[in-house]
Amino acid sequence: MTLDVICQVGNAENVTLTIDPSKVLATVEYTSKLFDEHTQRTDNPHKVTKKQVGLGSLPNVKTDAVNDNSSNKLATAKAVKTAYDKANAALPKTGGTITGALTCKEVVSLNQNGKTLNLNYLMVSLQA
Repeated sequence: MTLDVICQVGNAENVTLTIDPSKVLATVEYTSKLFDEHTQRTDNPHKVTKKQVGLGSLPNVKTDAVNDNSSNKLATAKAVKTAYDKANAALPKTGGTITGALTCKEVVSLNQNGKTLNLNYLMVSLQA
C-alpha cells in the first residue's frame, strides 16, 4: 500500500501524523485489483457450505461409470455423454431396420364394469 502525503512542517522537533480512517479513500485500480483477486479464488474463502447454497442433499461422490445405478453418486458429464452416445448409436432416429423377434414388456390393464383386460402392446408405424 502506498500513502502519498503532502505536509509542510516548520521548525519542530517531533511531528505526529494522524490518519482519520473515515477520510481514507481507495483508488478504483486498487479496489478492482482486490475484487478480481477475490472473485478468482477457488479455495472457498468464506467457508460457504453446500447446504448454504441449496445443495445440501447432493452427495460428494461422482462417477464416470454408465452402468452404476447408485443413488448416492452423481454422474459426470463424461458418463452422461457416454450414455447418450450409446443410445444414439443403438438405432437411427429415422429409417433403419429392426430384425428378429420383438418382445412386448409393457402390460396395460383396462377395467370396465368389473372386468379386467390385460393387453401387451407394441406401437408400430408402418410406411410404404
